[in-house]
Amino acid sequence: HVKALMEAEEFGRGCRLLELESCHGYALALAAALEVVTTQYVLVVQHDWLFVHGVDMRNVMAAISSECDVKYIGMQSLTTLDYAKHMRTRHGIELPPPRAISNGMKLVPQLLWYDKPHVCSVKHYLEEVFGKVSMGICENPERKYGVEYMWPQIRESRDLQQAHRVFGTYFLDTGAEVVYHLSGRKLRAADTAVCNHAYMSLEMPVSMELQGEVHASSTYTAAAVERRAHVPGLAMPTCNAASTGRFKGRCYICGNKGHSKLQCTVSHERDMPDASTPGIA
Repeated sequence: HVKALMEAEEFGRGCRLLELESCHGYALALAAALEVVTTQYVLVVQHDWLFVHGVDMRNVMAAISSECDVKYIGMQSLTTLDYAKHMRTRHGIELPPPRAISNGMKLVPQLLWYDKPHVCSVKHYLEEVFGKVSMGICENPERKYGVEYMWPQIRESRDLQQAHRVFGTYFLDTGAEVVYHLSGRKLRAADTAVCNHAYMSLEMPVSMELQGEVHASSTYTAAAVERRAHVPGLAMPTCNAASTGRFKGRCYICGNKGHSKLQCTVSHERDMPDASTPGIA
């Protein structure tokens, strides 16, 4: 099906499908793609992330190509709303000052490498990220490079600004979510009769609606459960606000099932970033 869409140029001209001979996992598949792209920079977008607001990529490219110590620019998500406050209250870290770029927008220092949508140079990816850290099947840069390699150096540094400058990771602060993370455990296809002909043939306008309110909180988990995205081709998400059933997931702090981070008895001051588990955003 994907090949048919490629041949019909549904993804635009110049788009290439890279077929791998075996299972590579995210990190190795990305590395394989980086070896064949012909552009100096890449916009990396995982399959379960959606752009929900527009962003002027000309400003992003102007910033990353003109500032030698800006090596990564991430798109703003729920994780990076109130980011400075969160790092202060959670980790006792004061962020280095943001950098002003075109049209009044700013780049905020990001103290972890996130895999969510971002712009980076191919050279930096190959020489720094994959050059400094070995990654295997079913591994990813966020865990191996961000959590295991970058975060300890940031956390233990005596000069945070200088330590961060080495990594050069920033996010574009737009004051609102630009990208949204879909929950793979909750996704369901819309009724075939509704979506197959209209959606896939693009006879209906394709749009996405982001619903729910974002509330300031010391935890992003609480805010995230109130956000829903209605995506053409996918069934409308159900609202769990009235649910009184037992929490069925696994707490990512202690690893036990049956309760969330909010009910965990383990100290919330445990020394790790919120995104230390890949996919939490």
